[in-house]
Parts: sequence; C-alpha cells; structure tokens
Amino acid sequence: MANDSMWAGIQVAAIGSLFAIEREAAITAGGLAATAAVFARSLGAVGVPIGRIGMDRFGRDIERLLRDQGIDVHAVQTDSDLPTARWIQRGIMAKLEPYAAFDNLQWDAEVEALARSAEVIITDACGRRHGQSRSTGDRMLIAAPSAIRIIDLTHRPPTVGDTPKLDREQVGQAMELCSVMVVDSVALRALVPAATTVADGAKRLASSMRKGTVIAMANDREDGFVVSERGSEPIPRGGPGSRSGSETAVRAGLALAIGQPPHAALA
Repeated sequence: MANDSMWAGIQVAAIGSLFAIEREAAITAGGLAATAAVFARSLGAVGVPIGRIGMDRFGRDIERLLRDQGIDVHAVQTDSDLPTARWIQRGIMAKLEPYAAFDNLQWDAEVEALARSAEVIITDACGRRHGQSRSTGDRMLIAAPSAIRIIDLTHRPPTVGDTPKLDREQVGQAMELCSVMVVDSVALRALVPAATTVADGAKRLASSMRKGTVIAMANDREDGFVVSERGSEPIPRGGPGSRSGSETAVRAGLALAIGQPPHAALA
C-alpha cells in the first residue's frame, strides 16, 4: 500500500452528485462530490468538491458539514431556483429527489480553474443523470487532458423498487474521456452484457478503452479485478472490494498521480 504521506498536496477534484442525507432527523453530506473530497483529505490529499446546492437550510448544512471537516467549498455553486437534493432514508428504503440543484451544475471560473490545476478528477453516474450536469462534467474532463480522470459507475441514484440499474446514457462520453472506470456487477452487465464473470467483464471493458484502467469491485461471489495495460490483478473479497466505489476511485487516482499502479493503493 502506498504511504499516505506520499499523497500530501495532490489535488483531487470531485465533480458530481451532492445532496443532504436524511436519516432519523440527522443530516449528513452525501454524493460523490462530498464523499470523495472528504476521503481524499483523510488520506492527506487536497479534496475539492464541485457540486451545486440550493438556497435552503439543507444547502447551508452541507456547506457547514464540509467546512467542519476542513474541506474548501469555494467550487460548490448555489442555485437560486432549484432546492438542494435530499436523499431520504426510511429503514431500508431510500429515495433521492429526481431533479435538484446538483443536476443544474454550471461551467464557471472555479470549475475551469480546477480543470487546469487538479491532478485527479473524479465524477460519478449519479451526477450525470441530467443533461446539464453531464455536459458540465464532460467539459471539465475535456479541459483536463493531463489529469487522472476517473468515473465511478457504482455511485448511482436509487431506482424505483430499489432495482439495481445503470442508464447507458449516463455514461455518455466518459468511456472516451476517462482513463479509469470503477464498476460493479451492475455496471458490467449494462456495459458488457456478454461478459460471463467479473474478470471477463473487466477485461472486455478495458479493451474497449484507449489505454484505460478498469477497476471491477468484488462482490459476494467473485473477486474483483484491476485491469490495465500492465495486466490484471485480483481484488480479494472482503478486502479492498468492501470499500465504496468513491474510496476506491480516490485511492486509485492518488496512486496513478504518483506513478504507481492502482492496485498498489488497493492492497
């Protein structure tokens, strides 16, 4: 595993979903923009969230919670029309509002500056569920050809009946614009329906990318795999595969930023 001190100062820009999680009257900051930025900071890197909130108490709560964890929120936009998205958890049922502020993410000077300065850029499927935010995300990826660009396709909005699903439209240009994809079995079925195993799906998906790396998360039945030009490495069940997709994306991005293979940070 890479020494966390080696990652000090590396800037990780997390662009995508940003919402307030409500569980039994408690509010936490959720969405990839928040979770990836916070996790990057916990490893000694500089995590910067890029998202959009409404002019309401949930937006104020998100900013306060992130600041309390030492996160710079200068790139978090405020929407005067749309509310802050809310993820409402009631027991095992979860609901994310279908259209809210983070879906209206705009290209602005802060996003452009981060596209030039960030060594690692991470985005997600959930933050790409509507055209405006998807367009802004793609524009940032295009504007940052020298950055390690990663899309976490495990981070998806919940669907009706909690049925796992990935809309291929959400992926869009990401397969061409990103150098790393983090996927799970749901994403593999959507992108590589002919795959017979996690390993097979990861290899097929990697071969369709130009010099890309695929990190396929482990599941209850199969080990995960990291597949790149250097070959493939397993991700054992119960080990790194138990991490979230955003944590895996951050670790892989930081490893690549210092010239190490991604599996070095996932061991």
